[in-house]
Amino acid sequence: MTVQYTATFAVGADPAPFDAYVRTFRTTMTNHWQNWAYVNYCDATVPDADTAYFGANLPRLTQLKQQYDPHNLFTQPQSY
Repeated sequence: MTVQYTATFAVGADPAPFDAYVRTFRTTMTNHWQNWAYVNYCDATVPDADTAYFGANLPRLTQLKQQYDPHNLFTQPQSY
C-alpha cells in the first residue's frame, strides 16, 4: 500500500496553508506508519531521505549510479 500526501487549490491561492496541512498530516501519520517513502513521490523535505527512500539498498544503488551514470544525466532530488 502507498499513500501520497497532496493538496489541490485554486490558481492564484496562497499555497502555504495547503502545504502546512499536508506536512502536518504526514507528520501525524508518521507516528503510525513510520517515515518510509515511495521513491516516485520525491520530497526533498523528508527527514533522513536516504533511509526513507532506499533503506539498506543505498550503498549498492550509489555504486551503480556512479558506475552507469557518472555524469549524473538521470537525476532527482534524492539521487547521488
